[in-house]
Amino acid sequence: MGYTEQLTAQLKQVLVMGGGVAIFGSALALPSFAQRGGGDTIRPRCAPRGGQYACVYSLTNPAPAAYKYYEGSISNGIPNGSGLFVYQNDDRYEGGVLNGLPSGRGMFLFSNNDRYEGSIAKGVPSGYGTFTLSTGDRYTGNVKDGHPHGTGTFTFSNGNVYNGEFYLGQARGSGSFTAGGVRCSGTFYSSQLSGKGNCSFPAGNEYLSYSGEFRKGRPDGRGNATFRDGTRFSGEFRNGIPFVPGVTDKK
Repeated sequence: MGYTEQLTAQLKQVLVMGGGVAIFGSALALPSFAQRGGGDTIRPRCAPRGGQYACVYSLTNPAPAAYKYYEGSISNGIPNGSGLFVYQNDDRYEGGVLNGLPSGRGMFLFSNNDRYEGSIAKGVPSGYGTFTLSTGDRYTGNVKDGHPHGTGTFTFSNGNVYNGEFYLGQARGSGSFTAGGVRCSGTFYSSQLSGKGNCSFPAGNEYLSYSGEFRKGRPDGRGNATFRDGTRFSGEFRNGIPFVPGVTDKK
């Protein structure tokens, strides 16, 4: 039995302010997860070894099993309890097993060296856990159907951090993002600031702070910007750029 579904999550963070200057941008592609195993009974040729069984599944009809090797406890003719799965693509799982599927607590180690440790339900990461990617990116938090979902923290290998709410792999809801000294918090939708938010900027940046409305990661709507030289703009922003008429003053 092959993979029954592909679950891919992408996290993208983009903020552009004034004149098309990109303040920060990062991208994440979480590994694909598929429901493993299920429905394959232990072949008669698999012999018990002190209550533990090992079996290499043949590639003949019916369709081959998702896993090529299982070693662990057996109940009612199928993997149950705890054990080790080695899949056709050399992904590995070790941990709890229920009705032929990874379930409970366990660890997936993928052939590309991505890793997941935490709760599993029906063969898919669900509950709470940690994704550690081969790139050095890391997510810890709530998980649903293989996606970050609920609250969690994603730390990029370059030190950027998103902390807040996720919805099926995307930043969605209340959250904060820190990148290169820029700190933004507010409402995220489709992994971009959308709604009300505020940002502060480090020394050397033209901006000191912005507070107001965002759309698709850019100031859009009513907002207030304070520049490093003391200039202030209060009024309407369109696509990241102050729109006249507005009010500016100089300290």
